[in-house]
Amino acid sequence: CIYGVDKNPMAVELCKVALWIEAVDPGKPLSFLDAHIQCGDSLVGVFDPKVLEQGIPDEAYKPLTGDDRTVCTSLKSENATYRKASKGSSGGLQGSLNLSGAMPSSQSQNRLHEIEAMPEDSLAESSAKQEAYASWLQEAGSDPEQLAADLFTAAFFLPKTAENRACVPTTEHLLKLQLDKTLEDESLIQAASRASRDFRFFHWHLRFGEVMKENGFDCILGNPPYLFGEERPRIPDTFELKYRQWDLCWIFVERSEEVLRLGGAIGLVLPDSILLRSDPSIVREFILDNFDAIHAIKAGAAFEANVGVFCLSARKSKEACDQLLIGTLGAESTQAAQPRPSNGEKPWLVGAATPGSGATPESRLRIPKGEVLTVGDVASISRGEELGKSYLNRLRPGEDGSDERRSHVMAGEGIAEPFAQPNSTHWTLVENIRKKPEIYKSPKIVCLKTGRKIRAAIDSRDLVTLQSAYNIQVSPKGRTKGITPEFLCALLNSSRANAIYIESITGAKALFPQITQKMIKDIEFGLPEPSVMQAVSELASRARSDGWNPDVEGEIDRLLDPYL
Repeated sequence: CIYGVDKNPMAVELCKVALWIEAVDPGKPLSFLDAHIQCGDSLVGVFDPKVLEQGIPDEAYKPLTGDDRTVCTSLKSENATYRKASKGSSGGLQGSLNLSGAMPSSQSQNRLHEIEAMPEDSLAESSAKQEAYASWLQEAGSDPEQLAADLFTAAFFLPKTAENRACVPTTEHLLKLQLDKTLEDESLIQAASRASRDFRFFHWHLRFGEVMKENGFDCILGNPPYLFGEERPRIPDTFELKYRQWDLCWIFVERSEEVLRLGGAIGLVLPDSILLRSDPSIVREFILDNFDAIHAIKAGAAFEANVGVFCLSARKSKEACDQLLIGTLGAESTQAAQPRPSNGEKPWLVGAATPGSGATPESRLRIPKGEVLTVGDVASISRGEELGKSYLNRLRPGEDGSDERRSHVMAGEGIAEPFAQPNSTHWTLVENIRKKPEIYKSPKIVCLKTGRKIRAAIDSRDLVTLQSAYNIQVSPKGRTKGITPEFLCALLNSSRANAIYIESITGAKALFPQITQKMIKDIEFGLPEPSVMQAVSELASRARSDGWNPDVEGEIDRLLDPYL
């Protein structure tokens, strides 16, 4: 049997049409698919009914945009009181809702099974089945299990304002539903039902109950949305992979594992940033911990946005896996094993050395000369300001733009060439600067976040930077080691440091390769002798005054090569 869920109604209808085209039986009506291909948000709703036994979490009342903090505090306190009382009296909310068993078996679920068993060999039978299912949908909201799941989920989504306070569910309402099998508060029920429709709650144990009883699906296929930052929708904090700068597709990886039976197979189309960047290391570890026979096939740029993607295929397993196989779509015999890192402190970054760079996996493991340090050991790194266009004024040629009320601002385009003093591109009012002024204090190194390799320059004018650039300053520890801004800038611009630590990752990204703070901090180098450090610093100073040229680049690379 085939099942599917999507929050876009049009996608649901197109899926059914595609299945009908493939499986049409001439002379017979189209198969009834509504119970199997459903509209809903697969990330929003109750997945495991056992969560209801603990009541609604206090986190549901965390103030969000538009919420009244006083109302949120009041609801949280009230909810905590009823949760504590319910645990003390019965150890949870398990009882007449039958939440302690393997799966609930409600009248609503039984009726759905009866509808699915109805014949559909004729047009009249198919119409009767369709009408019965439509009636079931209307009546499902009054089922105690459905209502309990809606109340639980609605608590996270309903606005917490003084006008709406009475319509926000708490654990008290779950207790009343447990005892009375119904709720008398019609406005509360309507609010929960409305939220269920608006946000498309999808309760797996109720919508696909027959599959969940059998411990999940045999196979999961999908192309989840790639959304991060402000584009991400609101989802509960219960997901393990909702971590740091999480992407919505990470959460779909976790949900896919949850609904998959042991030994089942997964196939997902995912952005290649999961393989290449440091933040998604938690996703890679999750895949290795829960799957085996893992294959990641890079497919290049795809879709209108030209996003680099790869195809993940794996099998759910109790045993953690120690490697995955990396390959390229359409290429023969190119799959290579990528082992799990033995040092758990370092991110697992999957990439290949840039062709022609001379950086091979073996050379990357070479122990450099001198005391081994990382850039993170000797420097601090921070991003610039998050200023929109309405806060910025572009400088005209020859315009100074600075006074007591205005600050010079450098966008990424201000870094014309390595080492040279960056140019200010805009000005903004001093009151718009939100970050600590210390991060902009000169001398500091600035470098772009986007690119195949680091392009670093030295700023001596206390320029404020935008988010498109990093600010790097030698730390007190770095200064005690004799590190100067000129030496560190030369290290960051060096060919070998970039080939090993930067281009080995960005080289696999088709468009807009990102250089993360973690990638820069993890650059390892041996501390050179003072004479070498002085020579490198002098070359960097010459490049600042006379301009960057291949001879200076070659001499810096020659001096630093033994220490990388």
